[in-house]
Amino acid sequence: MLKDNDIIMIGKSLMTLSAFLIQLTLYSFIGNYLKSEMEEIGLSIYQSAWYSFPTKLQRNVNFIVMQTKSPVALQAGNFIVVNLSTYVSILKTSFSYLSVLRIMLEE
Repeated sequence: MLKDNDIIMIGKSLMTLSAFLIQLTLYSFIGNYLKSEMEEIGLSIYQSAWYSFPTKLQRNVNFIVMQTKSPVALQAGNFIVVNLSTYVSILKTSFSYLSVLRIMLEE
């Protein structure tokens, strides 16, 4: 498209790519926010005076602290966790593939 100066296809491709990147960015930030909030909940409960609570409430607090040890994570396809580190990894891999593809097409 770049060699043929096809402005319409370049525009469509850029709009589609930007829409996908915006969507991936939003999911990544939401996943990272969810993880950090779960960690803060566990820390806040642990730092409270939970030992002075009634026994039944202490068991519930214990359960909540155990649940925050394995935090909830936003997943894509139930096999990859969506957060900022996976976002950066996806971008690096995509640009590497794009670079290799561009070099192959120029030859």
